[in-house]
Amino acid sequence: MSQTLYPPARPLSVGEVLDLAFLIFKATLVKCLPYGVFAMLAGQLPNIYDLVRGGVRQPFGGGNPIWLTLYIVGILLMLVAWSALLFRQRALVEHQPKAGTFQLAETQHRLPQFLAASLLVVVAVCADFSLLAVVPQQYRIAVLLPLLASSLYLGVLLSCTWPAVLFAGQGAFDALRYSVRLVSRNWWRVATVYAVGFAVVIAFGVVVAMIIPIIVPAVGVDIAVMTAVLTVVLSASGALAAPFFGALLLAVFGDLRVRREGIDLQRRIVGMAAE
Repeated sequence: MSQTLYPPARPLSVGEVLDLAFLIFKATLVKCLPYGVFAMLAGQLPNIYDLVRGGVRQPFGGGNPIWLTLYIVGILLMLVAWSALLFRQRALVEHQPKAGTFQLAETQHRLPQFLAASLLVVVAVCADFSLLAVVPQQYRIAVLLPLLASSLYLGVLLSCTWPAVLFAGQGAFDALRYSVRLVSRNWWRVATVYAVGFAVVIAFGVVVAMIIPIIVPAVGVDIAVMTAVLTVVLSASGALAAPFFGALLLAVFGDLRVRREGIDLQRRIVGMAAE
């Protein structure tokens, strides 16, 4: 990948942003896949505990403190893996000298702000659902639809909070404002890019879910084995999804920064090329 490809030297169309995301994904998949595997395993810690314990699965572990602890630890580890993944992907596509190493120092330095920003995004996107607790049961479906629309809008609007913390050096609150400034005038473009990306991931999952029930019975195994194989394959697909969504976010963030800060960014690109 050439130096001039990322960050992009000019504003990109929706199709070009998607092309850039696939190029980043292709160029970084092998070296970033371990981060996706780690994030997937971290997210499965409570389920692994349930399997080892052999008990009946209950919502949120039935209040079991060990289950809840593993759930929280799993989320924290997933965020650590996510931040490290984004650092690694950017280093690889920009051909930085440290691209071949784990950016431990950078990850540790930005991690507190990254975790705080993640909490703020979750609160901003999900807080409105607390209104359902005071809405009568017969009206909840009617109220749920506008709440979903609001959360979707805010989710897209705040989606660049994470790269703003990691790559623009913003604090948690500043990163939210920075994401709003970047996305607000390009909301539909960004939403379209994300929609296509999610559609690709869902289509891949559907294809896998359709192929496994055809292949596995052909080798003479029962339904239990087929279910286990399907679970493992879908979990592995989740590990692939992390680098893909990282590449998608990196491409969107790069394009939006060119649109918002194009002159300054192009000067830096020229300076890097001259070096």
